[in-house]
Amino acid sequence: MKTLLKLRVLGKVARCHLVPEGHENLRDFPDDPEPGYGRYEENSLQIYVAEGQVLDQEQDTLLHELWHLIDDLLEVGLSEKQVVKLTTAWLAVLKENPKLITYLKRRPQDGGS
Repeated sequence: MKTLLKLRVLGKVARCHLVPEGHENLRDFPDDPEPGYGRYEENSLQIYVAEGQVLDQEQDTLLHELWHLIDDLLEVGLSEKQVVKLTTAWLAVLKENPKLITYLKRRPQDGGS
């Protein structure tokens, strides 16, 4: 298991790991015959993403699981369909507008007001 990222989310620390496709941490339950490509484990704030995906799909999977984490922390109650749509929209916004991240990271000492 390779740690991909350590993320701070709403005051909590979540770790994102790359694991082999079919890895036990991608299974919703021990005998799950069809593990997914990503999984969020709420008790430990761990996100697992299957290795071997093309980069765009890996990024989509990570963001999808991150939405589950945010939903869990804020107790919003998003449906899987809503998570899928939010993932698609936000990933497109972030990729199509690289200056947005630069702007959002600005601090007053950097010249922001």
